[in-house]
Amino acid sequence: ATLSALEGGAQLAPDGSNFTPASLNWPVTTGTRLVVESGARAELHAGWSALRLGPRADLGVTELDDDTLQVALIDGVLSLRVRQLQPGERVEIDTPQLALVAAQPGEYRLDVDPRANTTRLTVHAGSATVYGAAGQSSSVGARQQVLYRGRALEVTQAGPAWRDDFDQWVAGRDALEERSRSAQFVPRDLPGYAQLDAYGEWAQDPSYGPVWYPQGGLVADWAPYRYGRWAWVEPWGWSWVDDAPW
Repeated sequence: ATLSALEGGAQLAPDGSNFTPASLNWPVTTGTRLVVESGARAELHAGWSALRLGPRADLGVTELDDDTLQVALIDGVLSLRVRQLQPGERVEIDTPQLALVAAQPGEYRLDVDPRANTTRLTVHAGSATVYGAAGQSSSVGARQQVLYRGRALEVTQAGPAWRDDFDQWVAGRDALEERSRSAQFVPRDLPGYAQLDAYGEWAQDPSYGPVWYPQGGLVADWAPYRYGRWAWVEPWGWSWVDDAPW
């Protein structure tokens, strides 16, 4: 996954414990923990899914590969947008109270309050199955909201879904993706595809077909490995981080 949007500050620990300030476009994989600071928001893209995090969200990546996206939300709010579910793919969000598995593409929101021992699940679109600690399960459909307490799927409140300011921000991020011109030329599961829209444009080349060209604000003497730094990125090792202003 990649950290595709960051409004405010966040702390990232590739090994799950040693935190450093998070950087836009930083890769995220199994074992990574991300904590969003108060008043901030963050977005992760992983394949066909986008995870949007609200202030004080505490997220750990349990497993991330070609077939599984499993994360643990310890505290705060998370909105999950699943555009497609591939055959055999599993998308799971765990909280201290339950495990949510997306049964369909859709939009799912989880609000975790460890102090009250609750998880509020809101399904804006799609369908999900939730599991308790003893294996009990329940299905939640579109436009429903359920508040669970404890680890036995005790329902303390249920009703229709509603949206707040955080949901409006999520809707704005989704709208940007829907309007993406780059999605016409590259698959949506290509990491960073949406970034191309803000920094360039597409044109047809008679020899190669669609070609993306950077534009606006380029450094005149830009060259590979001129602006940036080497950084150790788990689990891949030393990687070049490009700091050129665009």
